[in-house]
Amino acid sequence: MTTEPGSLAIDDLCGFAARINPKRAFLFVSKVLGRHIPVRPRSMREAHLELARRLPPDLPGPILFFGFAETAIALGYGVFREYMHLHQRRDGYYIHSTRYRFKRPLLAEFREEHSHAAEHFIYGPADSTDMTRLLNARSLVLVDDELTTGNTLANAATVLKRSLPHLKDVAGAVLTDWGGGRIRVSQFPVVSLLQGGFVFEPKQSRSKVSMPDVRSKSAHRDRDLPRNDGRFALKAELDISPYLPLFEGGKDADIAIVGTGEFVTVPFLVAEALEQRGVSAWCQATTRSPVMISNAIHSKQTFDDFHGDGITNFIYNLDGTMFDKIFLCAEYCPVSGIKERLGDLSVLPVDFT
Repeated sequence: MTTEPGSLAIDDLCGFAARINPKRAFLFVSKVLGRHIPVRPRSMREAHLELARRLPPDLPGPILFFGFAETAIALGYGVFREYMHLHQRRDGYYIHSTRYRFKRPLLAEFREEHSHAAEHFIYGPADSTDMTRLLNARSLVLVDDELTTGNTLANAATVLKRSLPHLKDVAGAVLTDWGGGRIRVSQFPVVSLLQGGFVFEPKQSRSKVSMPDVRSKSAHRDRDLPRNDGRFALKAELDISPYLPLFEGGKDADIAIVGTGEFVTVPFLVAEALEQRGVSAWCQATTRSPVMISNAIHSKQTFDDFHGDGITNFIYNLDGTMFDKIFLCAEYCPVSGIKERLGDLSVLPVDFT
C-alpha cells in the first residue's frame, strides 16, 4: 500500500477489515465517516469541509450534490452543506440514492456491481417547481467514501447525465482515492483527502464465502419511510431543533447517537448539535453490510431490520461500556417495536416518525 504526497495521514482516515462478500473481500474502515466506528461529529464535519474546499469554487449552478446509499448519505449532505457555506451559494440541491422503492417516478437507477446490495434508485422532489429546477442542474458533484475501480461513480454519472439535460460539469469527492488519481473515472476530476494505491491478495477461497440476502422484501415504502432527509432532494439545510428535546444527556455524560441504515443525516446533526453544547457525543450508524471481525472491526452486534424485511443489520465496534447512554435512532418504527437490548447493547430507542 502506498500514499501520495499531499494526502492526509492514512492512520487518521481509515483502518482495514474483510467483507463477507465474494465480489469484494476488502473493506477500508473510515475513521471520519461515522458508520463502522464511533466518531466525534466535529471530526466528520472537518472532513466534509476539507472535501468542499478541494472542489472547484466556481461550479456553474444550479449544482446537484449526490450521495451514495447507504454509506455516503451523511457524507454527501455534509459536503453539500459546507460547500454552500464556504462559497455563500443558494443554488444547490442534495439528493441521495436509496435501496427502497417508492410510488413516484424514478429520476434514474444504476448498479453498484461489487456491493452486497447492488441496486440504487434515485428519486426527484415531489414539488414540480423543484423538479424543474433540479433538472436544470449544470453541475453534478458525486460524493462517496472511497474510490477503488471508479465503476460506481461512473455508473451514477452516466445515468444522471441522461436525466439532467443541461449538465455541464461533473466532479467527484471521496474520502480516499485508491486509484492514485489515475482511475477510470477519466471523464471528470475527483478530489480526495488521500490518494494512494494498494494490492489485495485474498487468503480464503471465494467459494467459501456466501452473502446474506439484503434486498428489500416490500414493493414500496411510502407508508413506512415518509421522511425526506435527501431521498427526494433537499434545497436547504435540515432543521433538527425539534428533535433535540428527545435526547437527554448532561455535559458530564458520554453518549452515542446511532443512526440506522439510510437514516443517518439527522442523527449526525443531532450529535453535532449536542457536541456544540458541550456534550461528549459520538456518532455511528448500523449497516446491512456484512463484515468479518478482524483488524479494525473488533465487535459485531446482529439484529433484524426495523421495517419487517427480515434483513440482517449490524452494529460494529460499539462497546456499551464506552458510553453512559446509547440512543438508537429509528426513521420509522414505534418505540415499542424496538428492542431495548440488541445483543449485548442496552439502548434507548428514539422514534423519529
